[in-house]
Amino acid sequence: MKLTQKTQAHHVASIIAVFFFAFGVSSSMAGLFEKSSLGSPWKELFADVAKLNEYQQQGHTVELQNTRIENYDLAGARFDKAKFEDTDWKSVTAKGATFSNTTFRNCKLDQVRFEEATLKDVTFDNCELSKVSFFHAQLPGVRFINSTLKDKTTFQASTSGNITFDHATMKEVSFYKAQAVIAVRDSKINDGDFTTMQPPSSLTFEKSELKEVNFERSILERFVLNHVKADMGGTSGGRINVVEIRDSQFGFSFSETQIDSFTVSKSTIETALNSATVKSIEMSDCQGMKNMTLYMAKIERMRIQNCHLNDFALVKATVDEFSVTNAKLTKNQFMNSKIKTMTLENISLDGKVDFTNAHIDQLTTKNITKLPGLNLITTGSNVKFE
Repeated sequence: MKLTQKTQAHHVASIIAVFFFAFGVSSSMAGLFEKSSLGSPWKELFADVAKLNEYQQQGHTVELQNTRIENYDLAGARFDKAKFEDTDWKSVTAKGATFSNTTFRNCKLDQVRFEEATLKDVTFDNCELSKVSFFHAQLPGVRFINSTLKDKTTFQASTSGNITFDHATMKEVSFYKAQAVIAVRDSKINDGDFTTMQPPSSLTFEKSELKEVNFERSILERFVLNHVKADMGGTSGGRINVVEIRDSQFGFSFSETQIDSFTVSKSTIETALNSATVKSIEMSDCQGMKNMTLYMAKIERMRIQNCHLNDFALVKATVDEFSVTNAKLTKNQFMNSKIKTMTLENISLDGKVDFTNAHIDQLTTKNITKLPGLNLITTGSNVKFE
């Protein structure tokens, strides 16, 4: 048995249509069809959470359409398989509420507080969220599809998150101290705060545009960019197990970050790993490099192939194993770096390549081409090119 406001709305619409026909009034007068406040019996149920929960425990479901829900306190409410369509929520508190298998479609949510609530398998489809708070909420299986999140909507300190954004737009959205596995696809983010995220957390961005996305001090299992354009932002002081960047143009910093694996392929690079500690760096097929700095970085293994190292700076760094194959080095700096083994194979050198005070325990070179514009500096180093 379902008690819905939708049936009542159809009766009202029929009466209005007859009225318009009888008096020759145009049915296109949209103002008469604006969303109305909750009517009976929903008004009474939403005003008394105990009655609302009891109603659902009896096997009924909540389905609301073309309705305005405003200034209600739904703390502790339990919604299961609820459906809200073309519904406006404003100044609603749902602290500690539970929403499971629930759908919000074509809805607007303004200043709604899902604080300490549990949202399990909840979908927001074509919705607009403004100043919505998921503070300390549990968010397993939450999806935002074709939705807009803005004006300081926050997921701060949320937990158990498994959140998907698909064709979404986010501006001024915060995940500060959140615990979540987040997947973002075909979306745009401007001013995204993913800082101090807690384990186990991961960030995956695919076919998206990112601007001023920061994840400083976050502890992440994975950080993935796939077909992404990312300007400004990045991290410092955090830890990431795996960084994967593919077919992307990115300007993120990873300074002072501990990273196990850092892989970049077919991408345009503008990044800094200053004072970072990295076990493995693998770079391949990256012909577009604006600049990459690794000032005072500590690296166990770094392998580069088929890349154009333009404005590449490995300064005051410590590297155990460094190899570059099938690459062009233009305007490179290796000053004061300490490298145990360095292999350069099928390399062309151009512009200023500076090894001042660099020390390499074992240097192996093969097929080195010195272009006419090369300015090779080896002052104070043990580096020699035959």
